[in-house]
Amino acid sequence: MAPDAPSPLTAPARLAAVQRLGLYDPQGDETLDHLTAMARSALRVAVTLVAVTDGERQSFKSAAGTAASDDSPLARSPCTDVIETGQPLAIEDAAEAALARDRRSLAELGFPAYAGAPVRSRDGHVVATLCALDRAARRWQEEDLLLLEQLAGAIAAHLELAASLRQREERYRLAIGIAADGVVTIDTGSRILFTNPALERIFGYTRAELLGHPLTVLMPEELRDRHAAALARYLETGQRTLSWEGVELIGRHKSGRHIRIELSFAEGSAGGERFFTGIVRDLSSRRRAPRGAAAPLAPPPTPG
Repeated sequence: MAPDAPSPLTAPARLAAVQRLGLYDPQGDETLDHLTAMARSALRVAVTLVAVTDGERQSFKSAAGTAASDDSPLARSPCTDVIETGQPLAIEDAAEAALARDRRSLAELGFPAYAGAPVRSRDGHVVATLCALDRAARRWQEEDLLLLEQLAGAIAAHLELAASLRQREERYRLAIGIAADGVVTIDTGSRILFTNPALERIFGYTRAELLGHPLTVLMPEELRDRHAAALARYLETGQRTLSWEGVELIGRHKSGRHIRIELSFAEGSAGGERFFTGIVRDLSSRRRAPRGAAAPLAPPPTPG
């Protein structure tokens, strides 16, 4: 690298990729932790880390064999060399090796043996380093470095997939956040998991007043028992008594007044858990409600 060449560590495109992949997000990542622990077990080393640098300091997105809570100065990290060169790095004995940079001297930290492989984003930026450290000098074998590179590739693939899922979720939340129709999601216990602003506007509640509460708060009292029975029967038998699409129902505003709505429901699952999402359209301002009793606000819309 030429002396006046900009460092890849601070390249704006690289830092943008680090941000996009959530590597500064303090939230834990179970899959990433599993891959980091797999590297430690497969290489039989004391510690493995996923190191992230921003040009000034280094933090650890994941760690196995040690805590990963504190930042460390770059002056003590060989991970920066992996990012700058884009190539794996292996140090057999930092105490004896004739190394050009003092930040590679790991012996005083108790880890004379070091190996690192680049974690690359889809556009080729080295966004992190998968590091393996051992407490005794070690001759790294070719298969050790190959395994480290393969696991770094698996980590990169996971980070890209997770970023894609986050982006889809953000787009979905944006779309339903500005939708004119209300959206509500409940679990199999009829507890409200999600609402959008339109639903809160239709029923007069804030999100905090709805989340975790039963869906029956949005129903007239005389329909609540029917809702519970209908939902229990559906969960037991899987049978619907009415269509779940475009059903006209009576809901209850926070003020106590009745409102006529049109409801469509769909069932889904995630992580082995079932849920129901409803799209609610306010009909009260469009026409006068017809006479007669209405079906309960729940899947299935009415008991048999």
